[in-house]
Amino acid sequence: MVDNNSTEDISSIVQQFANVQYTTEAKPGNNAARNRGLSLARGKCIAFTDADCIPDREWLAEGVRSLLANSDAGIIGGVIQFFCQGDRPTPVEYADSVCYLQQAVYVQRDRYAAGANLFTRRSVFEQVGGFEERLLNLGDKEWGQRVAASGFEVRYAEGAIVHHPARVTLAALLAKVRRQTQAQITLGELRGESLPTVSFLPMGWQFFCNVARDEQLPTLKEKLQFVWIMHRLKWTIGWKLFGNRLRRMRSATAVTHQRQAIGALR
Repeated sequence: MVDNNSTEDISSIVQQFANVQYTTEAKPGNNAARNRGLSLARGKCIAFTDADCIPDREWLAEGVRSLLANSDAGIIGGVIQFFCQGDRPTPVEYADSVCYLQQAVYVQRDRYAAGANLFTRRSVFEQVGGFEERLLNLGDKEWGQRVAASGFEVRYAEGAIVHHPARVTLAALLAKVRRQTQAQITLGELRGESLPTVSFLPMGWQFFCNVARDEQLPTLKEKLQFVWIMHRLKWTIGWKLFGNRLRRMRSATAVTHQRQAIGALR
């Protein structure tokens, strides 16, 4: 159990469990915390989950079983199931559940697994290294794709399940979007990749048709709220990317002017 600058008394809670080791990591970010935990772990099989997740009782057994059954796998990604406070999700909770932690997509399309439900081997870390601590988010993506690029397979384990609470407020969801977008910007800079552009135009007609048919949003009011939330998320990402691109253009212009001034002095 890695305490990453929590304001709560985690140590006294951990003391109730004889088989849990408590440690701290002062450097902010879940990647630094994961690396700290990894430095103390002794097993050949390594499992990660997050502080807000509730694993199923058979989570560890199912994840390790899948890892041992797939000798070519460097990563096993388990199921992440969202749960909400009420009997059915609010528009905000539903938006969170459809936008984030889509583990099957991450594993099968993007070749990594979210750290909320991740199994691997110690030997994989010994070969490819630990999590990138310059990233405050998306370290699991960067590390996982590094593992896949090293020739390991990435597998999905439907029996290894953790439950994750959906965000309740729009403010919390927008904060998540900003953190993730900033991490994507940083990851792109580390990899030397150009970032995608995001249109500020409304979603296409297919999106509206899907919302109209969606039984998770039974009332017109909820459908309209969901449409508004999804556009807010899209525009927040767009503004963050645009602001970053603008700053880079200004920085490049400043460097050009500097070089011109130096050239004139010579």
